[in-house]
Amino acid sequence: MIDYESMMMSCNTCVVRSLAICSVLTPDELNALSRVGRTVKLSKGQIFAWEGDESLTVANIVEGIFKLTSCLGGGRE
Repeated sequence: MIDYESMMMSCNTCVVRSLAICSVLTPDELNALSRVGRTVKLSKGQIFAWEGDESLTVANIVEGIFKLTSCLGGGRE
């Protein structure tokens, strides 16, 4: 289960802002993004998305490790 934090993260204080796509946004665009953004915490081993699923999410990993895998024939990663 995804735990949505009640606290909104400010784009201006985001630790990866200078490394992410957000770094090219204007101040007005950053403010708009900050108003709709939220912090999501995933548990170890939790699946974020499945290959082929439609997604309207843009995400920045700000802490921890994110493992991206693809399953091959026979169930191999």
